[in-house]
Amino acid sequence: MTLGEVTLTAIVDRVLYTASEKYSFLSALKIDGTRICFDDFRRQGAVQHGRHLHEVVRFVLVELLTVLGNLTDEILTSALHAELSKVAPGDADAEGATS
Repeated sequence: MTLGEVTLTAIVDRVLYTASEKYSFLSALKIDGTRICFDDFRRQGAVQHGRHLHEVVRFVLVELLTVLGNLTDEILTSALHAELSKVAPGDADAEGATS
């Protein structure tokens, strides 16, 4: 059984809420339909927190994986971790990704 858009939106909303308790500048991120809206985040100058970006992204990713793991009885966890372990720092730059 797959997780629907409403469920995934609720999960991401919860993860962002939890993350914003630790990193208050993330509270400017809002869920707009099925996407994360960065408008207020940019307007408030939250980008200035970029020096913590790796730490923040790691926290959000771990929180998301934890919630997904709990909801799926950990059935996806090992596969997700295996795929993530294949990603090396700088891979996105090598593929021409933009930030």
